[in-house]
Amino acid sequence: MSPASRTEVSEVVPSIQEIARLAVVPEVQAACEWCSSQEAQIATWQLSLAAIPAPPFGEAARAHWLADRFREIGLADVHIDEIGNVFGIQRGLDPLPKFVAITAHLDTVFPAGTALQPRRDKAKLYGPGISDNGAGITALLAIAAALQTSRIRHSAPFVFIGNVGEEGEGDLLFRPALVGGHRFHRGSGWRRDRHHNCRGIRQPAL
Repeated sequence: MSPASRTEVSEVVPSIQEIARLAVVPEVQAACEWCSSQEAQIATWQLSLAAIPAPPFGEAARAHWLADRFREIGLADVHIDEIGNVFGIQRGLDPLPKFVAITAHLDTVFPAGTALQPRRDKAKLYGPGISDNGAGITALLAIAAALQTSRIRHSAPFVFIGNVGEEGEGDLLFRPALVGGHRFHRGSGWRRDRHHNCRGIRQPAL
């Protein structure tokens, strides 16, 4: 890894000491406790999401489902852009924000017409797309809900994004909107890493 790459990583990856410091913050502990206590709700979200078809270029129904969940948990400025990406904001304390983006893709590899029928058997969930990317979208939603509930104070605002066009023929369709064209990007200090993910360069501080 080049020195420049190490510098970039250090801007977004906290040290072990920083993680240890954050782990004892009461609000952080409350967020972790919320995730543990809401396992049934999180599983319900995942099963409901996985029951909605989302082949490449066919993510609209799933996008509207996610937008509704974002509104239910209290995110601000929830909207769907012209290509189908879903956005929701948790505001920070910084008056001149540099957004931290947390993203997961909406689409699956399964074509239209696939019989989905997700199910739960004891502690395991089954079904086409239940993991890729039902688990990713559900984790995105759970993080947002845990942050809202625990009222963690953070300087940088978070933008939660359900993005379209990650799989196959979608060919990373979401990239132009997220890394260049969207208003959350312009002037926000986002950068694109080698996996084409958007990350805010300012690390949130408690």
